[in-house]
Formats: sequence, C-alpha cells, structure tokens
Amino acid sequence: MRNVPPGDYRFIYRPPQPNVAPFSDDRNREPVEMAIVPISIGNADVDNLTVVTSLGVTVSGRVVFEEGPPTVQANTGMNAMRVMAVALSPEDSAGIPSPPPATIAEDSSFTLKGLMGEYGLRVAIPNQYMKSVTVNGQDVTDVPHAFKSSDRVTITMTSRASTIEGNVTDTRDVQIADAGVILFAEDKASWRFASLRIRRTGLDPNGHFRITGVMPGRYYIAAIPRQRLALQGGPEAAVSFFEQLAKEATSVEVGTDEQRTVDLRMLDAFARQ
Repeated sequence: MRNVPPGDYRFIYRPPQPNVAPFSDDRNREPVEMAIVPISIGNADVDNLTVVTSLGVTVSGRVVFEEGPPTVQANTGMNAMRVMAVALSPEDSAGIPSPPPATIAEDSSFTLKGLMGEYGLRVAIPNQYMKSVTVNGQDVTDVPHAFKSSDRVTITMTSRASTIEGNVTDTRDVQIADAGVILFAEDKASWRFASLRIRRTGLDPNGHFRITGVMPGRYYIAAIPRQRLALQGGPEAAVSFFEQLAKEATSVEVGTDEQRTVDLRMLDAFARQ
C-alpha cells in the first residue's frame, strides 16, 4: 500500500467467503480466519508488518424470558430464534463482517462464534423485547463490548413492553409523508444511534403514529422531518444530535406494559433545516 496519509488505522484481513444466505438453516456459516491490527502511520514507512489470524472468540450465554419461554409456531420451533452480534457504531463495523447468528437452543442457551472486535448483542423474537444484556453481571446493553470466551452472558427478554401513540397536530408545512417521530431516553448514556432506548416511526395519512416495544423509563419524544430519522455518525455525532433535539422535545415517563397517548407538533428548529 502506497501513499497512505499519516494517522491511526486498522489493518483488516479476511478471506473471501462463500455466498451463503445469512439465516439459512440448511447451511450454517462457520467462522473464518481473520485479523484486525491497529496501525499508527507517521512520516516513515511501516515495514515487516506481522499479521496473525484467528477464528475469533467463541462466547456462550443464556436467554432469560421473564414471563416464560414464548409460544412458537410448530413449523419453526426454537430454531427460529437467533442471537446476533452487531456493531453499535460505524467505527466498529468498518470492513468487518458480522459473525454468524447463534441459534437459541431449547434450554435457552446459545453459542456465538467468530467474534473479533467490539459488539453489542441483539435478539429478534416475535412479541418479545430485549430488556438487558449483562456480561459477568455488568449491563452492556448499549455499550460496545470486546467479548472473551470466559464471559458469562445473560440476555433478558420480556413480553411486557409499553406502547406510545398519538397525533402530530401541526407539521409546520412539512408534508405528512415526510414527517416522523423519534423517541429516545433522557439518560445520556443511551445516546447512541443503535441504542435499544431509541425508537423511530413514520405517520399514517391522518398524522397518527404508534411506537411499540418501549421499556420503562423517562424519555424525550419529538416530531421531526423524516429525513432526519436517518441517524448516522459516531458517538460524538449522536450526542450532538440528541442534545439539540432534547431542547424542544416533549418529556414522557413510561411504566411497565402501559398504553400512553402523546400528541406532538413538528419542532420549529428541525422543520426549518
């Protein structure tokens, strides 16, 4: 590689992978040898770089269903339930493929293979909502974590989530089709674009919105142009965005398994941008 400007980089090696459908049951993806090497480039050439590949980390854990295991369709079973390792910020995901998802076994255990770098864990199960992810007793739900094979991972799911709905009564000359609603936690620790404490939705033709799967807590909610719902950028961009939004947003406190109604108006500052 020639003409590389000075700076901090990551050298990523990964071999070509066969074209495998990511969630196919008939052919599971297996980890491949990879390497991620941090490199600092100054004014001198970097020679004799040694790259050691590995299959990454294998981590096991358990999913806890607070109201008991969900009822699943006979033709899908527990094999349809998966745990996924996802990047929680663009910096973590650049050039790195997501590891293969792990199937949740009948005893609610799972094993993820091929983790290399920092990830968050996510689960997609109908009518179930992720409440928390803990590693060795520490909450890492919205925190990128470099997993170790010795980690004790617990994912807690619940079917008791709240719903917030309402109407946007004044869109400030923004067309209804171009308007949306965003809900985000008051806790600044959750001000990440990939946080579980963030929900986004559009409006129906009558200006009505509905947000499901909301965990208990204090939130801000706001109506903004739909194009601003495309959240992009790293941690600093996220904090700046939510700080500006919180100045005009409506506060709402949500309990467990509640139905809340909140009517909104388009935020002036965002409608003018």
